[in-house]
Amino acid sequence: MGREHPEVTGPEQWTVSVCADYLAAVDRLRVGDWGGSTFDYRLIPTVGQPLQAPTKVAYYQVMRRFLSDIQSWEWARLRCNPRYHLSTPKNIAKYLGVNPRTIDDASWLKLTWASLNIEPDDLSPDCFYPFALLQAIAVVWTHAGLRSNEIARLRVGCTREQSEDVVDQSGNVVPAGQVCWLDVPEGKTSVAYTKPVGHAVHKYITAWMKKRASPRKHLDRRTGEHVHFLFQLRNRPIAKEVLNQTVIPLLCKKAGIPIEDSKGRITSHRGRASAVSMLASVPQGMTIFDLAKWCGHTSVQSTMSYVRSKPTQLASAFAKADQAARMIEIVIDNEVIAAGATKDGAPWKYYDLGDSYCSNAFWSTCPHRMACARCYFNIPKPSAKGVVLAAQQAANRLLEEVWLSPEERDAVSGDVEALEGMLNKLRDKPALDGRTPGEISATCGSQVSSPFTESE
Repeated sequence: MGREHPEVTGPEQWTVSVCADYLAAVDRLRVGDWGGSTFDYRLIPTVGQPLQAPTKVAYYQVMRRFLSDIQSWEWARLRCNPRYHLSTPKNIAKYLGVNPRTIDDASWLKLTWASLNIEPDDLSPDCFYPFALLQAIAVVWTHAGLRSNEIARLRVGCTREQSEDVVDQSGNVVPAGQVCWLDVPEGKTSVAYTKPVGHAVHKYITAWMKKRASPRKHLDRRTGEHVHFLFQLRNRPIAKEVLNQTVIPLLCKKAGIPIEDSKGRITSHRGRASAVSMLASVPQGMTIFDLAKWCGHTSVQSTMSYVRSKPTQLASAFAKADQAARMIEIVIDNEVIAAGATKDGAPWKYYDLGDSYCSNAFWSTCPHRMACARCYFNIPKPSAKGVVLAAQQAANRLLEEVWLSPEERDAVSGDVEALEGMLNKLRDKPALDGRTPGEISATCGSQVSSPFTESE
């Protein structure tokens, strides 16, 4: 304000133009701008980079609230509407959506394998955590899809085996012992709930319980209860940072992969996103509603952000759609085939061209198929024969793939010049009835004969 609007000395002087300048100034801010002299910003690796969208939104929210309180408490009469003139611009708000980053599939599978196969020799000499504790945390991270603070707040006795067969509504049977039940404490978006996880979770938690001491209870700050935390060491609960600082580097070293993949550093929450995405993307995967319950989400919209289409799935979907885009519907006249009239050359296959049918059995390879209006084989739908074909109950409707040349693709896309060029290119090429397009155009004033009479 002192640089851009030195004449403004109080909030009552804020106008719409001042609000616009403030929005633009925050949008151009970089890390370290307007920093105080008591802090050395050279120690921050991101200094000089543009602010992230959530930080900009926080600046806008602070100013909106400040000016709104001034208006509400009648300290001054504003000349602007803070909620409207200081609202977050759309070009910034579009970056606020939840965007969890999954771990590369190959790296995630290696990390899952490493969690089940780490050995005491894989620990570094300066690691003071017991091996059983680290392996139990690693298996829970790769198999349970929990947040880091939920893992740190698991309680003693949180797992139990599946003692009986489970039969779902469709009759599928899950044999006893294939999964186990995990009790998840109250989290950020849900109350306490129980979810099925792999039996390996129960196996390695049980192994840790055999070596775990029996310390006193500790306060769960989220629920206000005194509980026995599962992962405790030296009578103190472990910090949630143990995942990012100790367990994940250990698994990466065991799996032989770097700590960073194509999307950045591998973190605990990226593992949760990978676990959820894997369950959704495999054949016969979990539905979005089942995933929401498994993740502990109260809204399905929260789960949608975790589900990502793999490039292989996208490629397969595109290939199917691209092939279907070149399909055209054909009508098969079964009565003509049954009567044996096809031996005499009677038409039996009709291509549905939208406003007409083509009785040429080789229409898909006809070079003139983009200009069928005056062709001998073209049957307009308003004619008697077209109505019969459209309403005939015994006719079979099939799809046939049609290959399009580059010129035809341009014509279909609406390129008039390409259409004229294609027609000029075919003007002297005879059609199936022996006439060229030029000869057909010469008879434009006369009625073109039809292979079907009015009685037909």
